[in-house]
Amino acid sequence: SFLFKDAAFSRIVIALFALYQWMFVLITHHVVRMYMTHQNSLFHRTRNILIVGEESSTLPIITEVELHDNWDATIIGYINDTPGTATHLPHLGTTDEIRDIIIKRRVQELLITYSLETHREEIKKVVDIAENEGIRVQIIPQNLNRFEVPLKIAYFGSVLTYRVRHIPLDDLYNRFLKRSCDLICSIIGITLLSPILIPVILAIKLADGGPILFVQKRTGLKQGDFNCLKFRSMTTKDLGIDSTTQPDGTDPRLLKLKVGPLPAFPLGTFLRKSNIDELPQLFNVIRGEMSLVGPRPHMIEHTEQFRERVESYMLRHFVRPGITGLAQVNGYRGKTDTKEKLEGRVHYDLKYIENWSLPMDIKILFATVFSSKAKERDL
Repeated sequence: SFLFKDAAFSRIVIALFALYQWMFVLITHHVVRMYMTHQNSLFHRTRNILIVGEESSTLPIITEVELHDNWDATIIGYINDTPGTATHLPHLGTTDEIRDIIIKRRVQELLITYSLETHREEIKKVVDIAENEGIRVQIIPQNLNRFEVPLKIAYFGSVLTYRVRHIPLDDLYNRFLKRSCDLICSIIGITLLSPILIPVILAIKLADGGPILFVQKRTGLKQGDFNCLKFRSMTTKDLGIDSTTQPDGTDPRLLKLKVGPLPAFPLGTFLRKSNIDELPQLFNVIRGEMSLVGPRPHMIEHTEQFRERVESYMLRHFVRPGITGLAQVNGYRGKTDTKEKLEGRVHYDLKYIENWSLPMDIKILFATVFSSKAKERDL
């Protein structure tokens, strides 16, 4: 129709469409690039990458980092047990020193270039230490061989690697899908629940005139901290007294609402038993600090305690924490006062992270509302 002028088609419109389509693709690519660069600076900052293996294997990795300046990645050096003459990167130490190097150098990612066949024990040791510190690990295969942990093929630019753990939410489309659902559902939820939120706000204010919200630092995405919001259920003077202890229904710290000659209403107990005090976390979701579904965030001091008690605990922070999660709907709610309870929660959190899907999120949300296992509170 373009080559042979036809009355049914406008050649000018077709030409303009082709031009605008080309311009739109260029603009879209530019906007996506700007967005990814902004996300790197906002959440990831500069990725400090440490290479474990032979220094001679680092050249293709250095080339990939130089080709992708929008990655915000810096290769800080390499470690191995038999250092040679470094030509590209500084030698930072041996595998026995890796934990100290990770902490001191603020490493976010490890690339292992050792041969799986000849350095199996070294790789296993490095992977165990890195995962315990919440560090992402990728193995660049030198020899294809079997390894005890499930490896997933991935790419560092154009360099083939084996990723130790597959995280579906590492995919940009999956993150966009989950974030969109979080935003839409949170806005709808706040709108529909406003007849509950407004009376609760007034009741808390009438109880003792103190602040509406209780703000608590918790561990979030990539081990960062954020202010977790809750409706205040305890008196103002008791907010700082043993706040890690979960009160029962008779705890004197809980708010009571006294109106005229009527008996005092146990407002704090009601808020906690009904989980209404958790509703302000919908605003955490809108701010991008939490998700509707994900591992429940723990207090900063609990994170430091639990990482020493349970292997791979820090891997929970690969995704945003959630208002509810797979562990909660499987009965692992409330106090984690035993190692078995904590291990069970971490097991389900990692299962969720490695098998995430949108239908799974929907099932967890329904189970949270309707399942009897989801009735007991979290700290």
